[in-house]
Amino acid sequence: MGHSRYYTIARAAFGIGLVLLSSMYSVNLWNDFKRRRRSLPEVMASIASLHKRAKKILANHPERKNLALEETFQKYAQHTLTIPQDPLPEYDRLRVEWMRSATDYVTNDFKWGQITDGQIRNVHTRLTRLENPEISGDYRTHDLVHESYGEMTVPPHHGEILRLMVEFLDWWNAQPLNFENRILIAAEAKLRLVAIYPFADANGRTSRAIFVGLLRQVPEFPFVVIPHSLRQSYFTAIKLHIKTGETEVFVKFLVTLVEESFQDFIKELCTNKLKYKIISENKLGASE
Repeated sequence: MGHSRYYTIARAAFGIGLVLLSSMYSVNLWNDFKRRRRSLPEVMASIASLHKRAKKILANHPERKNLALEETFQKYAQHTLTIPQDPLPEYDRLRVEWMRSATDYVTNDFKWGQITDGQIRNVHTRLTRLENPEISGDYRTHDLVHESYGEMTVPPHHGEILRLMVEFLDWWNAQPLNFENRILIAAEAKLRLVAIYPFADANGRTSRAIFVGLLRQVPEFPFVVIPHSLRQSYFTAIKLHIKTGETEVFVKFLVTLVEESFQDFIKELCTNKLKYKIISENKLGASE
């Protein structure tokens, strides 16, 4: 009798688990479908609208900005470096701070139209100087094969890197700056930099810190999260560019994540009123 009861409970729990997994899978499929069917101009129009909304909220509630940004930064850094865990291992906590240093450096020091080879190397140095000091900030001096999701890609010959970086920076610095270009050109620049693969390691982290840091030069922009669940789509779009030179698939993919990160940021600003109230009262009490 007892065994029968436990068996029934186990079957019910297993059934509930299957339903939850199925619903999660359906949500991911639906989100992926929405990403594919919308045009790039539609996504950009949505981002412009979200930016105006965030700007309005922050004008009325400036005290909410830092906490909401910190929430999005933690998601951005953790999804960049590792599968999110709570608490993070000590080593990954250090890497999160290196990510903060690199992204803040881009936000504060990069000037559109004047981006230099030395600045890109500096971003790489901030990310790797403690884990790979012997190659930190240096372009690779050997050829390699990169593997992702079972497929091999071969980056350009190491002897071509200096020429490719000069051409890349000439292209980037010639692009005019406006609201749309800050997103679209920065997204394409991230793609081009990863395709060149100038460093032996941390090319993805370097290009991501540059992309997000440039967006963060607009005060209302959040940190952009590339979820682990979408890593395969991310690498597939990069490999498509490497094989064919096509850029729109990756740019649209990344721009859609800008939109989704904006939506999460506004949600943080709007739904955590009690949290901000408690923090404000604590600060007030500490000053009395």
